[in-house]
Amino acid sequence: MKKSKLLVLVLVLALIAGAIAGCSGRTSAFGVVDMEKVAQNSDQIKGMQAEMQKKIAELNKEIEDAAKAGKTDEEMKQLQTSKEAELRAFGERLQNEFRENLEKYMSEVSKEKKLGAVLIKQGVAQGGIDITDDVINKMKAQPAAPAAK
Repeated sequence: MKKSKLLVLVLVLALIAGAIAGCSGRTSAFGVVDMEKVAQNSDQIKGMQAEMQKKIAELNKEIEDAAKAGKTDEEMKQLQTSKEAELRAFGERLQNEFRENLEKYMSEVSKEKKLGAVLIKQGVAQGGIDITDDVINKMKAQPAAPAAK
């Protein structure tokens, strides 16, 4: 009786170990991406910066026009607060769009190179396969998406 229980336990443990090893489907190799290099070489980042500058100029003009129109101090404070919130929301949309695209490109490169994970290079002390240039090349190969409005 003891032998059969022990045999069943050993078989169950072996099955669990086999299932865990077989279900991973990916290697233990991991990639790293240098975010500073991506930011420096990304046309999308440069486009986002230009869009932000354009939006800032547009909102400043609206505020200046309101001041010239003789708005009260209270109305100007409300307008300023409203425009700051609008700018923040615009910036967040741009950042989210960039992050989604970046994650898509990192995932594509990860699948192509059969990597188990991709980490930010600045957070990794050593090791990993640097896929930064591959991600940048993927980003450059894609047409620029229209900026958030």
